[in-house]
Amino acid sequence: MTALYLHIPFCESRCIYCDFFSSTQGDAVKERFTTALCSELAARSNEACGNSISTIYFGGGTPSQLPTRQLLRIFDTIHANYAVETDAEITLEANPEDVSTAFVKALMGMGVNRMSMGVQSFDDKILSFLHRRHNSDKARAAVREISDCGIGNISIDLIYGLPGQSIDGWQKDLNCAFGLPISHLSAYSLTFERETALWRMHEEGFVEETDDEISLRMYDLLCSRCEAEGFGHYEISNFSKPGYHSRHNSSYWNDTPYIGVGPSAHSYDGKDVRRRNASDLEGYIASEGLTGHTLEVLNEKDKYNDFVFTALRTREGLDLKSLEERFGRNRTRFVNEVAKRHLRIGLVEKNGSILRLTRRALFTSDDVISDYIIID
Repeated sequence: MTALYLHIPFCESRCIYCDFFSSTQGDAVKERFTTALCSELAARSNEACGNSISTIYFGGGTPSQLPTRQLLRIFDTIHANYAVETDAEITLEANPEDVSTAFVKALMGMGVNRMSMGVQSFDDKILSFLHRRHNSDKARAAVREISDCGIGNISIDLIYGLPGQSIDGWQKDLNCAFGLPISHLSAYSLTFERETALWRMHEEGFVEETDDEISLRMYDLLCSRCEAEGFGHYEISNFSKPGYHSRHNSSYWNDTPYIGVGPSAHSYDGKDVRRRNASDLEGYIASEGLTGHTLEVLNEKDKYNDFVFTALRTREGLDLKSLEERFGRNRTRFVNEVAKRHLRIGLVEKNGSILRLTRRALFTSDDVISDYIIID
């Protein structure tokens, strides 16, 4: 199986925290972009290597900024060039202000069966600070509208550790989220990415990062509440009802090959090569989707590091038997030696051949996992 990712790099306005590649250019550019995207889709169909497409994910940017006629062109191109499984998971990211009954019905007619919405917060003051265009009422209404149209697989994104956000405020956000017909929740601690407006505000002293202890309490509250609501914690930042985990995102963690089209999109052949398209919208359009890209050929160390890093981020954990089969006894011995220290201080747990992070270690997962990474 192969996964397909499409990067739609358009936003009505730019949020202060976002460092994803996007543009605020208008409709004329969107039409030309769609032509280029369809060209790239057709040109790279051989990379599926005869595999069927098991998941399709429209990310961005804001895919819901594309008119339905352009989305239909893209879907027609996909089906003309790829074998899409009948039960493929097809996700489109949307912002609440773009949601309408007509839009959702049109998406369903194209095969979209999962929607992911960037809510981020249900606090109107925080939404305004983040430069989000929707308010809390619109976010709630959008989720209900999607559900009423018949899409039962709805994910929302929330952010915690926001400037001015309290524990009580985060509790209210979770109350709002679980009062809606969602099946999946992604929740992220705010990060101050370089070159974003938020980063500059931080550098100039206008905002401060939330204290780590408060963020940790928020994460612990998130985990407890999701567990109480029956949402399984299947990856560090992702929770879902049984059977509603993101099949597409899981492909990034389980070595499934994926094709990424659009400017800045990433691809992986499932074996040795990763590809990254240039972050250049005008160049992408001018070249009809065949813009420059970089290739990274993975060596055994890279493959080992990727295998360990992605496995330990998930609830399934790291299978030491699979590790030894793929990378040999020396690598497995190294992991077991590191794990001895982590077991003693409660950062990992071991069940048979499965090694996984404890809940205590999840919040600082990058620091813990880095101990298993080979540098030289």
